[in-house]
Amino acid sequence: MVNILLINLAIIIICVFIQWQIIIKLINMNRHKHKINLFIGITSGIAGTVLMLYSINIDEYILMDLKHIIIALSAVYGSPISALVCSAIIATMRIVLYGVSAPSFVAFTGILFIGFIFAYIGRSKKTTAFRFIAMNLISATYMFGSLYYILGFGKPFLHHYVFFITISFIGGCLCYFVCEYARISYENFKQLSYYGLIVNNSSDLICIHDLNSKLKYVSPSITKLLGYTAKEFLGKFTYDFIHPQDLDYIRSQHELLLKQLDVVTSAYKFRKEDGSYIWLESKAHLIKDTSGSPKEVISISRDVTSRKLVEDKLKSANDRLVTIFNNGGTAITVRDINQKPIDVSQSYLNMLGYKDVKEVEYFSNIVPLEDRQRESVFFKDLLDGKINSYRIEKRYIKKDGSILWGDVIVTLLPNENGNPLVIGMMNDITDRKQYEKMLLDMELKLKKANEELKEKNKILTELSFSDGLTGIPNRRYFQISLEKEWKRAQRTFKPITLLMIDVDYFKIFNDTYGHVQGDECLKIIAKTLKSTVNRSTDLTARLGGEEFSVLLPDTDEDGGKSIATKILEAISALKIPNDNSKAMPYVTVSIGICSLVPTVNCEAEDFIHAADMALYSAKESGRNRFQVFNNVIGSKNSINEDLELWKKIEGMAIDK
Repeated sequence: MVNILLINLAIIIICVFIQWQIIIKLINMNRHKHKINLFIGITSGIAGTVLMLYSINIDEYILMDLKHIIIALSAVYGSPISALVCSAIIATMRIVLYGVSAPSFVAFTGILFIGFIFAYIGRSKKTTAFRFIAMNLISATYMFGSLYYILGFGKPFLHHYVFFITISFIGGCLCYFVCEYARISYENFKQLSYYGLIVNNSSDLICIHDLNSKLKYVSPSITKLLGYTAKEFLGKFTYDFIHPQDLDYIRSQHELLLKQLDVVTSAYKFRKEDGSYIWLESKAHLIKDTSGSPKEVISISRDVTSRKLVEDKLKSANDRLVTIFNNGGTAITVRDINQKPIDVSQSYLNMLGYKDVKEVEYFSNIVPLEDRQRESVFFKDLLDGKINSYRIEKRYIKKDGSILWGDVIVTLLPNENGNPLVIGMMNDITDRKQYEKMLLDMELKLKKANEELKEKNKILTELSFSDGLTGIPNRRYFQISLEKEWKRAQRTFKPITLLMIDVDYFKIFNDTYGHVQGDECLKIIAKTLKSTVNRSTDLTARLGGEEFSVLLPDTDEDGGKSIATKILEAISALKIPNDNSKAMPYVTVSIGICSLVPTVNCEAEDFIHAADMALYSAKESGRNRFQVFNNVIGSKNSINEDLELWKKIEGMAIDK
């Protein structure tokens, strides 16, 4: 048996891997989602058919295999349509493979039933794991019933069922993790594809090379930037293309990257395919392995030849610089390496509100200490030759005391006398910073408002569905729940039972002990009902006054009688005094029961009326008991015959 079920697992896992490979191709071909779900259903159905060829024959009615897992996977990772198609194929092939017979028809019906249930669960918003576990529990329950019906409760039953549960659990876990692995692998593949798309379409040159500068990857932009093709550039050493004057500088930057920093920025001349040189500015990132040791380097480079040409022209075109200084929208400063101003543009003074260059002679007067300390690190690297320029956002103190935010690019410009100049170019980004702050504040306020609204809506929802006195669901929630369970029972052809409960002689209780004690009595009764009716699918509600209801889905008349008996015993056991009661010297209840499998001719309102008539009958029979409604709900004649009795019930104020 183990070998057969292991073959089942192998078939499922092979099916899953094949499906995922084809699904990825279908997605890349932009196939419609419905076609993909249909594909999942068909292929899963074929796999389920193969599983039946490797099943364990317990009886002519029962084939033990893991086809429920393949149906569950199609429901969870496909759609309800996938599950229905899969179960339909498997059910049909059950008849094709084993012939038309009573056992085949029973199996056909059971497989379709499982498919419908799994499709319904697959629509749930619960987590994937929760839905998968729920489906396997339903399969286990179905197999329990089938084996018990065929084998009875004995050693053969226990042997087969325990074996099935064990293999089903192990197989379910394995298949779930395999599917999750495939799904996560696809998500990672899709994300890597996005990254690849970004890299391949970037105008910047992106390279990956080892610690010896041997290239392992080059982005396609190299052709536009340098004239080489990516294929011919792979395996080359970047040092072979750097201008000899910059080679020592680049080697020192590389050593600095490996020993001290994770990122360095360098500017240097690089040889193009036609033999000419352009200036590149590269930001190199050090990639480390899991042990923290350097592994490889990723560099992002862009053509800065134009900027370098401008910097060269600055040395010989001071007159043009003055024009740019005074008329450009960008504020420019020229300082020595001690930060003493040599010249500043008029736009710089205008932005800060000063008139004389002496007023901005020292940064300590116009830049906050925190920003100066932050910039000092970059400025030191600039002077040490570690970087050619840097960019920073910092604050300036204007003459009127207000703050101006500047986006500043600082470049070190060598000159002929050996005293390099520090060029600063600043754009006013105060408005942008203010907008950013406003947006952040608005986002925080909106988030807070949404949280408050969500909490209030939650409270309102709870209040609208809860009885204010007892805390259990109210009539409104009862009506909504009944409508839902009524439709479900019509759809699944399962019984539903309603208990209408009324406290006997409650008006006498209120007259005797007062309304405060009456409210306490109702609270105790509500609590007792809720603890007695404890299935998660059952509903206990207060309809008003001393009237309660209990809704029991998937429960027949015998089940309703059992619950009613427990309620009568539980309420009587409370021994809440009611000395003037005509039934017993303590509080009791009367219960009306209506149980049926609703058809299309049935109405939920008739269901309630029938339970109320049964309650009336219990009252008339002496109270402290239950009565079952025996007429057929949905028959127009029976409803007309009972109409006068119903009007009588509606018009009476029993014990009110």
